[in-house]
Amino acid sequence: MKTYALIDSGYVTQVADDPNDMTVEDWSAQFPASFVWIDVTDVDPRPIVGWAAAQVDGTWAFGPYIPPPPPPPTADQLRSARNSLLNLADFAINTVADASQDVASLRTWRQQLRDVPQQSGFPASYHFPAVPAGITLPESQQLAIQAVMSAV
Repeated sequence: MKTYALIDSGYVTQVADDPNDMTVEDWSAQFPASFVWIDVTDVDPRPIVGWAAAQVDGTWAFGPYIPPPPPPPTADQLRSARNSLLNLADFAINTVADASQDVASLRTWRQQLRDVPQQSGFPASYHFPAVPAGITLPESQQLAIQAVMSAV
């Protein structure tokens, strides 16, 4: 039994088995001329739908599709994330126990957040400062901070 893969825009879009062992030409004749069918009977591992397909020097090569990395965050996205962290810092400053050292640490952290857009290389290179050591925030705030930092 022969196996054929339909290639469209550089991807395997269908894999079909031919119980009649037709040639690739005869198999392809059953479909519109725009369809590109490739005999993958002897290809190991056998391509599956979604794999990338490319012809190199007359030979087809197949492999799992690996999406490109997401684009880096824009300056506006980073400023928005920074603003969310500033709001969380303000909340932390207003709710922390009256330990002056904790308030001072949180205010320093807040200023470091404000300075993010002035970092060298911003927005291509940036670093959000961590919550100061020794500061214990409510779990909801910790989760919110983690969510903001992981979103960019």
